[in-house]
Amino acid sequence: MVTITERWLRPRSARDQFPPYELGDASIIGLAEARTSTIARIYHKGHEQAWDGRTVVDELVAKHGGIQFPEDKKQAFGRIASVLLWGELAAWSISADLALKLDDTPAKMAASSQVFDEARHFYVLRDYMWRAGIPINKLGGWSRHVLVELLETENLCTRSSACSSSSRAPPS
Repeated sequence: MVTITERWLRPRSARDQFPPYELGDASIIGLAEARTSTIARIYHKGHEQAWDGRTVVDELVAKHGGIQFPEDKKQAFGRIASVLLWGELAAWSISADLALKLDDTPAKMAASSQVFDEARHFYVLRDYMWRAGIPINKLGGWSRHVLVELLETENLCTRSSACSSSSRAPPS
């Protein structure tokens, strides 16, 4: 077994070395600042370009004379749209949880913007289904299993290849 001292003195990679010399590298600071400004821009752009779901649906219904949906297709569409609807609710909850967990202000701003978008996706689809008389079904089977598993995940990096190996949970 390798001790912490041995890990610092004989690192397997430069990343594990002490002191972390990259903290003295000015180019890394510039890169980090560029990334955070990009994240902050996402937040501000999102609000500039946001659309009001209620207004859009109302305008489209008025333009097209209501929602014309064939009766014989409502059940089938309801099964598919319900999975999407509950998926949007899960995405809304997950993005809200993520916004709470982030410490970096620009990243928190971007995640908060995503919360707003997911909420809008949920209520627009739900309102469309209500207006069209399309049933909103309960989830079952794999759809429910996947969404519940996502909602119960403590570490959002556990299943992502984008996360570093040091932050991953051991495979189960």
